[in-house]
Amino acid sequence: MEILNKIKDLIVKNDIEGAYAAIIENQDEYIENADYWNLRGMLCFKVGEYNAAINCYKISIDKREGHLDSYFNIAH
Repeated sequence: MEILNKIKDLIVKNDIEGAYAAIIENQDEYIENADYWNLRGMLCFKVGEYNAAINCYKISIDKREGHLDSYFNIAH
């Protein structure tokens, strides 16, 4: 989970390139993780890829039904 916290931190700090690199670098390890997909959606949203963000949030919800952060983000 340390990696996910690092990605979250990079997104908050608006380090888009660093967050993208960390997401891609750790994709295989976290591909089944709802939090990973939520963060990936947040990154897509930040760069204006709204359809991709919505798809990431939906995947996050599929991975863990009731994932409140993803529901909030998709509604936003």
